[in-house]
Formats: sequence, structure tokens, C-alpha cells
Amino acid sequence: VMISERKFPRREFYFAFALDRELGGAVLIASSRGGVNIEDVAKQTPEAIIYHPVEQSKGFTKEVGDWILRRVGICDQPAYACQMLCRLYDLFVKKDCLLAEINPYVEDVCLNYFPLDVKIIFDGNAEFRQKEIFDKRDESQEEAKELAASKLDMSFISLDGSIGLMVNGAGLAMATVDIIDYYGGTPANFLDIGTMASSENIKQAVKVIMMDPKVRTIFVNIFGGMAKCDAVAE
Repeated sequence: VMISERKFPRREFYFAFALDRELGGAVLIASSRGGVNIEDVAKQTPEAIIYHPVEQSKGFTKEVGDWILRRVGICDQPAYACQMLCRLYDLFVKKDCLLAEINPYVEDVCLNYFPLDVKIIFDGNAEFRQKEIFDKRDESQEEAKELAASKLDMSFISLDGSIGLMVNGAGLAMATVDIIDYYGGTPANFLDIGTMASSENIKQAVKVIMMDPKVRTIFVNIFGGMAKCDAVAE
């Protein structure tokens, strides 16, 4: 039994720090439209989203935090909310996060603020630095095929179709998914085997694809040079 205090939100906000590959650093995403899917907000009312790059040399400062809070409409207890943002950024950097998101951050009827839901994604490449965090991983809560592929250092995402895919390179894999769909096929998965896959890993990857009972055929699309075609063929 989990017992929780009931809250009565008056307003809901969205705050997140994420990595922006184009900028090569962190960005703060903020909105006065919290409590909903932020992708829907971006599509329907993009003007409701603030997208602010964080200068890596300076970090996230109180001055920037105060400015962001005023823009989303938080005028009561701004120091408390600003402290929250600074701590969220500190967590984002020190724990090697790809995303640290609070949605929603709410104001209740007494003008108090609470983060009601938090999502954090840690960078798998930083596992050697964040062993304590990754030791808490609960594999029983993960999709079996995706977990098996991750142990092979391959990227796998289940889809709804009947054509299993084995491709190297994320861009080629996405293009393969798209072109099969364009010509009326239905991909069963996205699988990027990477560049260093051995024949044994390829064999195990085929087994991962075949774990899906909907798969009726496997389409192999390998770009020579990024992976050894003879190893794949073997």
C-alpha cells in the first residue's frame, strides 16, 4: 500500500534539462503548459515553450533561473523555484543525464510549489562513472528483446510489423524502416548492429529478432565499411 498526500494543483509547469547535439551542450526547456505531453505543446502552441541553451563555462545561474521563472509566470516564491532549477541542473551534470524532467511542477491553492512527477534518463556511456545508479537497474521491468539487444551493444526498438530488420547505422536503419513502410511493408523492429559486431553477435541478434512471433522474414541491409559484411554473411 502506497499512501500519498493529495495535492490540489492550481497551475502546472514543465521544466527539463536535456542534451542538444547541435549545440553540443545542455538546454533548459520550460513551459507554463505542464502536466501534458510536451511534444503536443510544441506542435500545437510552440510559442508556449522556452528553449534556453546553458553556457557550459558558466553553468546554470540564478540570474537565468529568475528570468526563466518570470517568463513562465512564477512570481510567488521565485527563490524556492530557482533553487529547484539550479539543483536539477546540478543533478543533470553530475549524474551524466541525457534528460532530467519535471512534469508537472505545480503551484497549489496555497501558493506552494511541488514537483509531482520526475523523469530522468542516464547516459549509458557513463555507466563506468555512475555504477551506483546503474546497479539499481531492474531488468524485470524492461522489454525482453530490447534488453537482450542492449547486452550485445546493439540498439533495438520493437515495432508492430512482420518484417524483421538488421541494419548497421542509425540513419540507414531509420531510412530502411521508412522505405519498407513506403512500399507497403510493416517493419517489426529497428535494429542497429553497430560497427563492431562479430559473427557470434550477429547470430544472437537474429535470435533477438525471432523472439517476436509476428516476424515472417528478416531484411538485412549492411553498409560495407562500417561493418564487416563477411562477418554478417557468416
